[in-house]
Amino acid sequence: MGNYFVDRGETNLEVSEADLFAGVKAGMYGPEESVCLEGWSEWKPLGEVFPKWFEKEAVSKTPAAAEKEVKTNVKQTALVGAFACAFVGVFAMWASVLMFWIYVPLLGVSAVLAVVAMVQGRVLGGLLLFLVLLVGVPVVWFVQAAGEAQEIGQSILTQLEENQASKEAMVEERKARWSVREEVDEMDGAKEFWFTRNSEDSSVFNESKLTISVDPENIWIDLSDFDDFGVDVRGGDGPIVTVGAGSYGMTDEEKVQVLKMMISNDVFFVRPSYAGAGSEKFAVNGLKEVLFPALKETGQVEVLKRLY
Repeated sequence: MGNYFVDRGETNLEVSEADLFAGVKAGMYGPEESVCLEGWSEWKPLGEVFPKWFEKEAVSKTPAAAEKEVKTNVKQTALVGAFACAFVGVFAMWASVLMFWIYVPLLGVSAVLAVVAMVQGRVLGGLLLFLVLLVGVPVVWFVQAAGEAQEIGQSILTQLEENQASKEAMVEERKARWSVREEVDEMDGAKEFWFTRNSEDSSVFNESKLTISVDPENIWIDLSDFDDFGVDVRGGDGPIVTVGAGSYGMTDEEKVQVLKMMISNDVFFVRPSYAGAGSEKFAVNGLKEVLFPALKETGQVEVLKRLY
C-alpha cells in the first residue's frame, strides 16, 4: 500500500501510514484531517479512514506496540488458563478426593498449558506452576485423603457401635419377656435356672404356663396342665409333633426337638393329643438369649451343641 496525502491547501503532504499514526499520536493530525490515497476519487476525513486511531487506548499505541501487546496477551492467556485450571482442580480435590473425574483432567490441562506458556517465553510462570503441580497437589491430596479416611472410619465405627448397642438392647428386651429365676441347690451348691412364660391365647385352660428349668443333671420342660396327657406341639407354622406329656413323659431327644422348635420360632403351640382339644399359644421369642447362657453355666454342653 502506498503513502497517504494529507491536504495542506496548495501543498499536499505525502506520509506513510506509520508516520501518519505517529502524527495522530503527537496531535499533529485530527480526525477531521482530509487524506487521500492514490486511486481514490475524493478526499476522506482521517477519522473515517482510521476510526480506531482516535479511540483513547489506540491513540497511545503505535501499530508495532499494538501487535506486541496482542502477542503478550496470547502468552498471558496460556499461563492464566494454566493457573485457573490448577486452581479449580485443587478446589475440587479439596472438596473430595473422590471427585477425581473432575480434578484429574483439569490438572492435566493445566500441565499442558504450562508447557505452552514456557514455549511462549513465560518460563518462570510455567516452572512455578509445575512446582505447584508436582509438590503442592500431592500434599493436598494426601492431607485430604487422610482426613476423609478418618471421617469414613469414624462413621463406620459409630455405626458399628450403634448397631451393637441396638443389638444388646434388643437382646435385653427379648430376655425381659421371660420370668427368670436363679437358685442354688442347698445340697450340692449347683445352680438351677427357671424360665417361665404365661399363655397368650388359651383355649384349653386358663392362665396356663410354660416353664423350662435347667440344672447340671437335667432339663425340664413343664407344660403345666398338660402333664397328664400326651401332647401335640408345633413351632410357628411348622409341622405338628406328638411328644410325651410333661418332662417326665418326654425322652431326651424329644426335649431337644421341642427346644429347637421354641428357639427357632416366635410362637409355640401346645394341645392335648385327644380329639377336639384346643391349643395353648405361647410367645417364646427371647428364649435363646436366656437359655444358652444357662446351659453353658450348668455344663449342659452336649445339649447346647445339639441346639446350635
